Amino acid sequence: MHEGQAKEAEQKIQSVLNDPGPASADAMIAMVDAKVSQNLPIDPELAEALAGLVDENEPESETSKTTRALILARAASGDFGKALSSTGNFPELVPTIWRLLARLGTNGDVLSHAVLPATAPIPDVDHDTRNKLVTRLAELGLPEEAARWAGETSDLDAISLARIDADRGDGAKALSRLSDQTSAEAMSLRAEILQKMGKYAEAAEAFADLGNLEAAVQSQVRAQ
Repeated sequence: MHEGQAKEAEQKIQSVLNDPGPASADAMIAMVDAKVSQNLPIDPELAEALAGLVDENEPESETSKTTRALILARAASGDFGKALSSTGNFPELVPTIWRLLARLGTNGDVLSHAVLPATAPIPDVDHDTRNKLVTRLAELGLPEEAARWAGETSDLDAISLARIDADRGDGAKALSRLSDQTSAEAMSLRAEILQKMGKYAEAAEAFADLGNLEAAVQSQVRAQ
């Protein structure tokens, strides 16, 4: 569903929810689908209402569309732990929950769920979600975890991956990623990595090429 269509559907659904009746259950499910398709947060009260419907219809609801909507509503309302633990009959929802976590989750949510045990496999998620989690983990100062999520085939931009490698202490790999990068940001990062690796003469030259004479002189002094 395109963003414009989702918003229009959401407005129609809200009008049904404002006038409770036989159609309200379907309206709640449709509201969840509309919100989730746009990566928008959901009011916890909607999740609670869906939970009530599921409780009323157990055990028939174990694989129902209402339970499916409840799982997604929990994720979009911030209860990612409960959502992930409830996907036994809905494994196809796992990538969506991770997508919502990457975009809506707090830093605490990312730390709680994306920092995986050493032996745990990385979840199968789409590239955008993976890249978002890689970036968020790196920003949280967890380069090792970011590198695990990135893997060897990440399509994240070279500069971001180079920063992660540098933060992990793998300057050589970081420089390799930057070898064909010519932007000012890439060149500045290259100079910083060279200095961090103790290659002061090369760092001095790199800083000089950037016009940062102060840093160039400081690196040259350290090279002597």
